[in-house]
Amino acid sequence: MLRIISVAADDGDSKGRSGDAARPADSSSTKTATESSRKMDATRHLQRTIAEKLKELEDLKAQQLLTEQEYDEKRRSLLDEL
Repeated sequence: MLRIISVAADDGDSKGRSGDAARPADSSSTKTATESSRKMDATRHLQRTIAEKLKELEDLKAQQLLTEQEYDEKRRSLLDEL
């Protein structure tokens, strides 16, 4: 079965229309929101990475591959990155 769908062309005239589709996006607020979102994602990634490193550090200590002093120094260093 063949369906024919008619689509009206947009002539750019938004008179008589309502809603956000007819309005241009506010690019400055969009850019700010995007930048803010990227910064939050980067922070979450950094925290997740530090958490993973702390877990790995703990594992190395448990395997006695690090001394207590090495563990403490590296742990402090990782936590200072937060």
